[in-house]
Amino acid sequence: MNAVDREGIHLEDVVAVELFWTSAPGLFARLIRRVTRGQWSHCGIIFALRDGRRVYYESLFEHGVAGPHPLEKLIVWAVEPEHDVELWPIPWLSDAEARNIARRATETYGAAGYGRWQIISHWWFERVGRRYGFRMRNTPSRVTCAEYVARACFPEYDLRDSSRDYFDGVTPQSTYERHIRIMHSLRGGDSQ
Repeated sequence: MNAVDREGIHLEDVVAVELFWTSAPGLFARLIRRVTRGQWSHCGIIFALRDGRRVYYESLFEHGVAGPHPLEKLIVWAVEPEHDVELWPIPWLSDAEARNIARRATETYGAAGYGRWQIISHWWFERVGRRYGFRMRNTPSRVTCAEYVARACFPEYDLRDSSRDYFDGVTPQSTYERHIRIMHSLRGGDSQ
């Protein structure tokens, strides 16, 4: 198998997967944090390659799924004032599982990004709908950053939770909280 994604990443070179979450001072990032009542406004997937490079993919507002970007680009972004980034590995994945996630992540390269309507839907769902058992409308042709990450990682790593048990409902904050709960349980319940 010599599968190559549209941007030239050889899937057989993928050896590990990490996730990242970011936060920034901009209006849109503040709106997302307010909607989700959380710390994070964006997330994405990092792939470690056999040659030592680390690249990332993300789904961007109105621009769609983009990547691979060199991880250095994210690190340079993170040193800007009021920018925050957190990276977490998923260390238990086998090479085959990491490649499965990379395949799904790269298959959606260029998929349509999300728009204002999805942010409004998330606000309504988080504030009202979830309490009354409503679900957000399924929009498979437009993916938010968190939906993109959750879909790419599933089934090897399930970032949905009991109140966001479908991909369109996940948010950067909910995927982060789910990841932290999983890591906490794997460490035997210790806090760090």
